[in-house]
Amino acid sequence: MYNDYFGFTENPFKITPDPDYIYLSLKHEEAIELIEYGIKNRKGFMTLVGEVGTGKSTIVRYLVRKFSDVYVSLILNPFLTPEELLYSIARDFGIDVSMCFNTGDIYSEMSKFLVDCYKNGKNAIVIIDEAQNLNFESFEMIRQLSNIELENDKLLQILLVGQPELEDVLVKENLRQLNQRISIRAKLTNFDQEDTENYINHRISIAAGIRRYIFDKSSIKKIYSYTRGNPREINQLCDISLMIAMADKKKRVDASITDRAVKSYYLKKSGDGSKLAKIRYTFIIGIVFFFIVAIGIFFFLFPQLNFNSSNRSKDNLISINKNMMDNKSNSKPIQDNFTDNKSESDNKSNEIDNHSSTSLIMIDQKAVSEKNTKDDSANIQSNGSNSKTDAVCLYVKKNVNLRDNPSLKSNVNLILIKNRKYIIDKYEYRGEWVYIDLKKSHGYLYNSENLFILKGCAEDE
Repeated sequence: MYNDYFGFTENPFKITPDPDYIYLSLKHEEAIELIEYGIKNRKGFMTLVGEVGTGKSTIVRYLVRKFSDVYVSLILNPFLTPEELLYSIARDFGIDVSMCFNTGDIYSEMSKFLVDCYKNGKNAIVIIDEAQNLNFESFEMIRQLSNIELENDKLLQILLVGQPELEDVLVKENLRQLNQRISIRAKLTNFDQEDTENYINHRISIAAGIRRYIFDKSSIKKIYSYTRGNPREINQLCDISLMIAMADKKKRVDASITDRAVKSYYLKKSGDGSKLAKIRYTFIIGIVFFFIVAIGIFFFLFPQLNFNSSNRSKDNLISINKNMMDNKSNSKPIQDNFTDNKSESDNKSNEIDNHSSTSLIMIDQKAVSEKNTKDDSANIQSNGSNSKTDAVCLYVKKNVNLRDNPSLKSNVNLILIKNRKYIIDKYEYRGEWVYIDLKKSHGYLYNSENLFILKGCAEDE
């Protein structure tokens, strides 16, 4: 280590809470004065809140050492059960609980102890560190202990020490009784740049035994800019800076040494995996986002690629249609999903002959028209005759809306009633929709076998 090199009796920047090295900024001094006032005047519940590394534990140990006439129970483990918590407090106070068989017995012994303390002019305080981690039952146990009081004085003082999350816990509805009892609320914040410089020189002077200035102004400015005045991070950066200075055989720490310490320190901090995990997560999200955007741009620039497969299918179906038309004289006409050809095959063959220039073949409920179609009317299937056997009917299974356009948001032209049959003049499949031309109206139906079927009207005869 560098203690001998710089003439220190011990490490000035150890991160353990040592009250010998306490430095009192205005905020720290104010917090100590508030807590001392609360203890002396028996205010009951108090809180000390500050971010990680702001010096809460150091202040607690400073207070424990300062009050010689106060019984202190310091609880460092907030995850104790309520029973374990009560037992630990009694043990710290020196109460004999060997003959106590339940929490009620311990509570009675605690009451006797606190009354005796008051009669003898002494006080008692329970300090719970990391109190934001206490569960509701433990908070309730502490609140019950605070009920041990006289008409004009609190017999037990309770200091809850924790991070800012403690305030969020205390405002919960189920802890409102305890929160209302808190009379002292002290807060700690980071140092400003001036306090950062004084803090560093203060600790070096205590470790060296004399006033010494090892860190120059530029290095202190760097340390403050990186730590934002957090005491724990200041200790760690200074510790690394002194080791680098010793390795370089320098007695003063300048900004260049601090920069190297910063790189070493923050790389070391990320070694716990938390920062690396965040970096990995951000990197993965970035890659996924990039691919989504790239795919979207690709299909935006080349939309025709989305329909290649469907176009090939249509070409194949058109080819099938032509082959069937060429061979229609040697075979029976094809039966589709909507007309009955069992008894009318000859008539249907004649229909196909009469309309061979605009024929439409339905396969798997997909309409495919000839490539030589010249207008939209050529795509529409016509019955071609008013005879009963040629008619195509729409059989409605459920009430269905005949819409103005092929969209669920378009206007409704007519409501087709369940279990009714409608004779249609023309129909055409258009994607997921079917265009229907009735005598009294026309429009689009969403193509679903659950809603309707199209077939020859003669099938029910």
